Amino acid sequence: MNPKRVEDSKDPLIVGAFAALGRAARRARTDAIRTGADLVVLINGRIVHLHPSDLQDAEQADENETVSHSPRGSNAGRKSPAIIESEG
Repeated sequence: MNPKRVEDSKDPLIVGAFAALGRAARRARTDAIRTGADLVVLINGRIVHLHPSDLQDAEQADENETVSHSPRGSNAGRKSPAIIESEG
């Protein structure tokens, strides 16, 4: 099986939906930072609560076009993102 990238689809609705999901994710991250609320996401089948400081670090990394998965100084003394086993 040779999976195709969504961005390479010939169907403009699929490409547009993928772009809309990206915009929605950025908006959710921005709103979580603005309100100080955790952002709840599913990563590798697990429900993960991301603290706003983790999100700010990710946004800064996106702006610098680098991604760092190591804790930064702002998170010192704080536990890494809370991971809750998903049901099912």
